[in-house]
Amino acid sequence: MPEKFKEAKDASGAILPPPAIFAIVLLISYGLQRGRPDEGLPEPLRFYLGLALIAVAIVLAGFCIRAFWRRKTSVDPYKPVTALVVEGPFRYSRNPMYVALALLYLGIAVYFGQVWALLLLPFALATVHYGVIVREESYLERKFGQDYLAYKSRVRRWI
Repeated sequence: MPEKFKEAKDASGAILPPPAIFAIVLLISYGLQRGRPDEGLPEPLRFYLGLALIAVAIVLAGFCIRAFWRRKTSVDPYKPVTALVVEGPFRYSRNPMYVALALLYLGIAVYFGQVWALLLLPFALATVHYGVIVREESYLERKFGQDYLAYKSRVRRWI
């Protein structure tokens, strides 16, 4: 069997890259709202709260990527993982990168006053859960066995 096909099987099988899932849902919500911001939140609050959420998301994502780099493994869900990452933000959440993406999504929604984005957030989270996380967890159980099961038993999925 060609190496290319072996490598393709050694991956989580995520339905889409998680950032794409959040981006698609954001674009749908933007279309539903026709781009007009909701005036429910005062503009300064929208601005500062949105930027704060975005900043926290970027910092958290940076720590997550750094943890992956330190273990010399890929963040790409379509590539094989070579190590189980359990340090940094992964000590507190099995999916801190998805927490960061959700915070980024929320920050963008708040900043631009997109109520539809807030209403569709559960859809984005459910899609990430069933289309990515469940598949990744199954893959990591096959790949790392007891080490992953022990990690899974002591660390929450989200927060």
